[in-house]
Amino acid sequence: MNINPLKNISEKIRNKIWSSFGFVSKTYLLEASLKYSEEQERIFNQVIEREVKNKKTKREALDKALLESYKGIGAMDFINTVLK
Repeated sequence: MNINPLKNISEKIRNKIWSSFGFVSKTYLLEASLKYSEEQERIFNQVIEREVKNKKTKREALDKALLESYKGIGAMDFINTVLK
């Protein structure tokens, strides 16, 4: 199967244009929320696997995971309040 790469690129550009005006789909927000959740889980697993002894490094990793969590919650909150 030949997939036209230009079609994929034009779809990405179209999505960026629509999102720049504030038009987003539920699917896009759900995908973003899942991406942030996966990133958060990856960071937590990385900390656990390494058993980081350095408190500063551990704190930075947990702060990154918390930020990813907030991004995911923000996307889901937007879906629940605005796009119902």
